[in-house]
Amino acid sequence: MFWIHMLGTHPQTGQPVDQFDCSMRWLPMLLVESSRHTRGVQAAVESTRNEITARQDVLNSAVKVAQRTTNQLEDR
Repeated sequence: MFWIHMLGTHPQTGQPVDQFDCSMRWLPMLLVESSRHTRGVQAAVESTRNEITARQDVLNSAVKVAQRTTNQLEDR
């Protein structure tokens, strides 16, 4: 067996884990934990994208106002 010591919290039950076992037996639990973290990262990336999009919209509006003002001043 490929023995490994796992120390942490079980992702499905929330119970503390502190035991040695075969790495192949740990695989399902590690896959669940990895999926949970991936979902967390995906949510953070989406939140960041939304914030960047909102700020870019504000910047685009400011640039349009500046261009209109510049064009009006040039027309005079």
